Amino acid sequence: MSFETAYKKSKYVDKAREKLQEIYSFGDRKTTKRSNLHDQLEGYFQAGLLMQIVCEDDIRTIVDEEHHLAFGTSLKERRIKEKLTPLATATNWKKFDIPTIHRR
Repeated sequence: MSFETAYKKSKYVDKAREKLQEIYSFGDRKTTKRSNLHDQLEGYFQAGLLMQIVCEDDIRTIVDEEHHLAFGTSLKERRIKEKLTPLATATNWKKFDIPTIHRR
């Protein structure tokens, strides 16, 4: 790998990390701004793949590292936890069995 290629890859990775940090700053909130940033990042990754600056393994590593820095857990672990959480915290609807006129 030449110096110029390494420099381009380094600049590309730095910008990708910035974009990921901005997306992860929203946390779990689903907003249009976050969605737009996610779409831009997806395009940025596709451009990097097309121009052969990075490979899919590089992208996966970048995302995993930034996700771990932002949330303290890997992306895979977090997805598993999200799937299990709704089962553990079932909503208690008993308070709505009482007619609204009698609720306090």
